[in-house]
Amino acid sequence: MKRQKGSPVRCAGIDLGSRTIEVVILEDGRLVASRLAETGFTPAKQAAKLLADEACDRFMATGYGRHLFLETYPGADQTVTEIKAVAAGCWKLMPGVDLILDIGGQDAKVIALNPEGKVRKFVPQARNGGGGDVRLS
Repeated sequence: MKRQKGSPVRCAGIDLGSRTIEVVILEDGRLVASRLAETGFTPAKQAAKLLADEACDRFMATGYGRHLFLETYPGADQTVTEIKAVAAGCWKLMPGVDLILDIGGQDAKVIALNPEGKVRKFVPQARNGGGGDVRLS
């Protein structure tokens, strides 16, 4: 869907995770819509359904299925790793945060940020919380 000339800039952020797909729509930097669906067997098609009625100027995909989205969705702009996406989102909401725990559908990640909000180090935990020792020294 094309947007009308002169209307606010609309951007879609799509997280194609192993269990769910989340979509947020920003208009001039403000959240105006969000959607959630099960990933299913065709994540790129499922994400396209969530975006079907949205006129957006830019699309950014992250998550395990981000490359599928970029390959199959016309107009997709780029992808970013979920590590960088989580770091940027947390920094935007909580400037100064230095440690993040991201618990996903199949794994968990501990992400350490530097004083500028960039990823300093991250440690994945594939056991999803069970019995692992994580060190960020």
